[in-house]
Amino acid sequence: MCIMIKLLVYIKHHLTFIWRIVELINSILVRILWSHKFRKIPIICGVLSVGTKYNYRILELGDIESLHYLLNNQNKDYLNYFSPHKTDLKTLKKIVKNYNYLTFGCFDGDKLVGYFFLRLFFTRRAFIGRLVDENYQGKGIAKQMSKLLYAVADEIDFPIYSTISKKNIGSLKSHQSVRKYTVVKELKDNYLLIKFDKQ
Repeated sequence: MCIMIKLLVYIKHHLTFIWRIVELINSILVRILWSHKFRKIPIICGVLSVGTKYNYRILELGDIESLHYLLNNQNKDYLNYFSPHKTDLKTLKKIVKNYNYLTFGCFDGDKLVGYFFLRLFFTRRAFIGRLVDENYQGKGIAKQMSKLLYAVADEIDFPIYSTISKKNIGSLKSHQSVRKYTVVKELKDNYLLIKFDKQ
């Protein structure tokens, strides 16, 4: 698996045209092979929103500008460990539309205060990403987002992985408070490839 990840990372950063083809093929295959499992996701979002101050739901195209604002109005240092994709409007629209990602938002009323996603591969692997507005830190949002991502991944039967910096202690602790994980491999630049245990 690690060889495959290294290959994909190389293609993404050095062979842009081929990466676009890989993305397209992956999106088509995820849709064909796995999209029938997505039907219960809105129910999971609804259940995990009950009893909280916030609304957790799937992002829609109408949320793109709010997502753009959230991602582009955090302090630069705050985003040191979060750069899974570009944050321009065109890229965000593609991400929300295609089947390579299942994208979610945490809303305080109409305000988007958290962005989280499952990055899906047709080989039945999912990588997770999370970002909470820096002004909403410490309110339990990241933990709840993790619970939702794990629940969705379990429902569609995708093992969950993430790459997290050893220096990002807060993120590691937040994940571990919800679900145990195993370090699969130590990557360069102090990053860990981790796999979350299935519930």
